[in-house]
Parts: sequence; C-alpha cells; structure tokens
Amino acid sequence: MIWGARAYGIQIDIITINGSVNTGFIINDIIKKSNPQRICQRLNETQIGKRLLFAHGHLSLKTDWTRVVFSDESWFFINSRNKRIWRKRGENDDSCFINKFNYDTKILIWGAFGYFFLSQLIIFDSSVNSEIYIENCIKGSKLIKRANWEYCKFDWTFMQDGAHPHTSKFSMNYLRKKCKVLDPWHPNSPDLNHIENLWANMIHILKKTDQQMLIIL
Repeated sequence: MIWGARAYGIQIDIITINGSVNTGFIINDIIKKSNPQRICQRLNETQIGKRLLFAHGHLSLKTDWTRVVFSDESWFFINSRNKRIWRKRGENDDSCFINKFNYDTKILIWGAFGYFFLSQLIIFDSSVNSEIYIENCIKGSKLIKRANWEYCKFDWTFMQDGAHPHTSKFSMNYLRKKCKVLDPWHPNSPDLNHIENLWANMIHILKKTDQQMLIIL
C-alpha cells in the first residue's frame, strides 16, 4: 500500500504505480510531474504606480475595450532546436537528428485584433523602423480602413506598445490623423495586451507541429 494515497481516499499499490508509469498514464492528483514555471511580470514600484493610474483613469473614463484594437509583433524561430521526439534506446535513424545551424532563423510577425476584428498578419525577416512600420504594418494590412468599416471612423482606439518605430514623431503624426491612439502605453506591460495570448497560443501549437507551418504563416 502507498500510504500517501490515504489522504485522498484512494487504495493504490506499487503494481498499479508501475503499470501506470509504464503505459504513460500519470495520476495527476497524486504524482507530481515537472512543468515549466509560470511567468509573472516583474514590476518596480514606479511601474506599479503607473499601472494603477492607468487602470483608475480608464475606469473613470469608462473606456469601452470592445472598441480597442490591440497590436503587437513577435519573433518566431523557424529552426528551433527545442523539438523533442520519442525514440527507442539505440535508435539512430535520420528522424532522430536535427540539422545544426550557426544562427537560429527567425521571422517577425505583426498583427492586430479587437472585438469582431482581425487584421492581416505582416511578416518580416528583420526588425523594422518607423517608415516600414507605417508602410507595411498600418497601410499594408489596411488596418485603418478595415477598422473604420467595423467600428466607424474615429469611433475606435488603436493600441500599440512603446517601441520606437511605433511612437516616433513620424509614426504618431500619421496615426493621430487617422484614428484615436491609446497613449501612453506603459513599459514592461505585455501582460496587459490581449494579443500576447494569441502569440503564446501560436508558439504552443507550432511546437507540436512541423516547423514548416511557420513558413505557411
């Protein structure tokens, strides 16, 4: 008898444990398994204070978040070496190996979404400046035109983080003529941007599939 199981009201012996482990079955309530630590955004006192002001300000304004379009970009690695496979001991066929590259190949994907709104994804193989950001991301995705059609002109708000290509004089002069901009967006606040959940889900899905899926995107 495994005495620790008594606290759960479960009768279990060592044969059951061995059989479960050998078949790949884990009793989650009893046997702990290794998992990555959850990520918590680290903030200093100044950042915490700015967040509180941000939150109270939008509560006072009664901001309609269903009319906010959230945007962001994220890097995706194409030739990541973190892929894991099942193989037998001593198995050494080609499927057990991955080519080694001196540098990881990565692409930058920009996108935006909101309530009943989804932009086109824009893909780059390098970082962007203000001119490329406006020309390719904003104009290239037809973000303004599509959001105006969905929400009506100047009846929606565009959210972007504080990266220089986003907040440069060139970019802000263009955006403020076309739409309302959620400003300022405080630094070190990716967890407040809903699109970060989309990037996390994409990374999770792509880790389970062939890397060529990235090229399709």
